[in-house]
Amino acid sequence: MDIDIDIDRFVEKYVAVWNEPDSAARRKVIGELWDADSTETVQSARYHGHDALEARIAEAHKNLVRDAGYVFRSAGDATGHHDTITFTTHMAPAAGGGIAWTGRIVLTLGENGRIRNEYQFTVDTVAETKPSS
Repeated sequence: MDIDIDIDRFVEKYVAVWNEPDSAARRKVIGELWDADSTETVQSARYHGHDALEARIAEAHKNLVRDAGYVFRSAGDATGHHDTITFTTHMAPAAGGGIAWTGRIVLTLGENGRIRNEYQFTVDTVAETKPSS
């Protein structure tokens, strides 16, 4: 299968759902981006299906965006081929400041263009913010 989507737009929509304060809007975007039986794998857990993803994203939003004042942003490095997209996302204070967390995201898409499998890797944020030599 070849990707037949605007990758940058897809990634921006993915990142935006983590910042979305409205639960109904979040649920709608989850349904648009992820297959009903998709799986997200992070270092400490695996989430399967829309309900689990919705609970995970809602908790991340509550704890990190609403309560702690962070915002998620794409690093603008999305790339993909066939059925796979990979990109970097950063979490930083909404009011400005350094990057607090960096993640490398790998998505595999189903034939319908929705996420089947997601793998999230934490990246050394210090290395991301150092100037290159």
